[in-house]
Order: sequence, then structure tokens, then C-alpha cells
Amino acid sequence: MPIVRIGSSLVYYAHVPKCAGTSVEHYLIERFGPLAFLNGDRKTPGPQRWSATSPQHIDVSALQRLFPPDFFETSFAVVRHPVSRMVSAFGFHQARRLIPLRMTFETWLTTYARDRETTPYQFDNHLRRMTEIVPDGAHVFKMEEEGLKAIVPWLDTLAGNDAGPREIPKANKTDDVIWKSRTPWKEWIRSRLQADKPPVNDTTCSLVYSLYKEDYDRFGYDPAGPPKRA
Repeated sequence: MPIVRIGSSLVYYAHVPKCAGTSVEHYLIERFGPLAFLNGDRKTPGPQRWSATSPQHIDVSALQRLFPPDFFETSFAVVRHPVSRMVSAFGFHQARRLIPLRMTFETWLTTYARDRETTPYQFDNHLRRMTEIVPDGAHVFKMEEEGLKAIVPWLDTLAGNDAGPREIPKANKTDDVIWKSRTPWKEWIRSRLQADKPPVNDTTCSLVYSLYKEDYDRFGYDPAGPPKRA
């Protein structure tokens, strides 16, 4: 939940994992300066960390306990079709060897469904329902529509100017983060990921829908699956 100061106002960005969150954070920093409640260091062992997840991945229930009502001038978030989001999460964590390379997308979804209630913060809250992260009243931008383009003019209105970059570049791509050095084992993993991209079929769509029905309902997504370029 990065907090950005725009003029004299505090604005809350509800960072939904796997929805271009890092790209938006980089843009906010470049345009408005350092963000608060943001920490990318997850190297500290779990028992020694102050929180179960990175602060930028906080859920709404924790947010409401920590910040009083109307503390922020406004808030916004980027959302994505749940199937596209889970495909992205699967590849992201498999590339980091947090998911076995031989595990299928369908098996992973089934395993997550079984364990979700007992381990809600797994994968640094990357798999949380979007509606559990986006507060009521937040301005919501859909990746499938104008993508990140609509955020810039919205921020212009808040700032009262159009200073700064006119677009939000993509960041945190798997190829950019993981494949900086071309060692043999990384080449092998990359070939496996490219060869075994998770299939989006009726079964996986149904599994995702059962896990994220609240997101479909709130954000108006089609249970049949994402648009081709979502």
C-alpha cells in the first residue's frame, strides 16, 4: 500500500500484485518523489520480519486497523482479469523456483484452493483476492481497457499539472528480473517456462472463478475467461 504525497494530499495506491504494481510505483517515485509504506526487501527471514507480507501488499482489513477513516485524500488501484493475473503469478513464482517446474497450473490452483484459508499470506500476498486489497471507493483502472494510460491524466488532475513522464513504462518482467545472467540452469528454466506455458481452458477458468468469484462480481469480469490480450 504505497503512500504518495501529491501536493499537500496523501494518496493511497492499493498495489494489487501482478497488476503492474511495480511499474506504477516506479512512475510515482519518478514524478512525486519517495513513497511511504513500501519495502522491497524480503530477504529477512520470516520470523524476524515485522509483518507477514511486504507493506505494499497489505489487505484492506489490516489497512483499516492501521489508518483511520479519511486519512487519505483519495485512493486508486489497477486490477486485471483473475485468470490473466493467476497465469502471471504462476510464471512469476515458478521462475523464482517457489513453484516446482513440473507442477502444472491446474495442480497449483488446486493446491492453493486447499491451503488458502490456513496460509492466507503465502507468496507475499500475491494470490489475495483483489477485492481484499482494493478499498471501497478507490478509483479502479482495468489493465484490459486503457491499461496504465488512464492513470497519468488522473494523476494530472490530482497534481494540478501535467509535469513528469506521459506514460508508465512496464517494469518487473520475468525476463528482466530473472534472466540478467545467462547461466545454464537459467537457460534451462526459461526453456521449460516457454515450453510449458499454463493452459487456459474450461477447467482452469472454472478453478480461478471458484477462487475469485468476489473479484469477478465486483470488477465485472467474464467468468468464461480473459480477453485474448489481457
